[in-house]
Amino acid sequence: MIDDIAKGIKDRIDGTLGATLRGYISDRYYYNTVPSGTAFPFVTYSSIADVDFSTFTEEIDYTHWQFSVWDNELDPMSSGHLKDITKAIRALFDGVVLVVGVIGGTRYVSRTYDSLDTLTYDDMDLLTYDELDLMLETYNEYTNFGTIYMSQRDIPQQDNEILHRTLEYEIYIQKN
Repeated sequence: MIDDIAKGIKDRIDGTLGATLRGYISDRYYYNTVPSGTAFPFVTYSSIADVDFSTFTEEIDYTHWQFSVWDNELDPMSSGHLKDITKAIRALFDGVVLVVGVIGGTRYVSRTYDSLDTLTYDDMDLLTYDELDLMLETYNEYTNFGTIYMSQRDIPQQDNEILHRTLEYEIYIQKN
């Protein structure tokens, strides 16, 4: 699930609407880790609070994500740097629905009496006792990922030669 949200973020930056942000940072946006020696400015994004999807039973829940802007231009108002990159991220992600497609797969579930009624006697003869108890089910679950901007912070760095700004978002996940 988290990787699907990360893909939705990357796809949005890669898309037509991400052109302004890419104009400032080129292809320097990374999920979680940054390659050594990356030129400034760049952006990272990561999940900072996760939902346990194995026990997620609500119709809607949320997870927290953080965008970090890193820049070595010490004037935060300098054109094309921290201020403009922050505006571009906000324009791209405030109050949008990330398109990630249908997330689903297959899982084993207990077979019901109704599902046994759909099998012929010939089909049942080919199944083991375990296969009669369990059946493979296809599921489609989480598809809507709405973003809500929460906060922004500037985080001082020890060497005072790098500016680091974080933007926090809640991403709401809705079950089908």
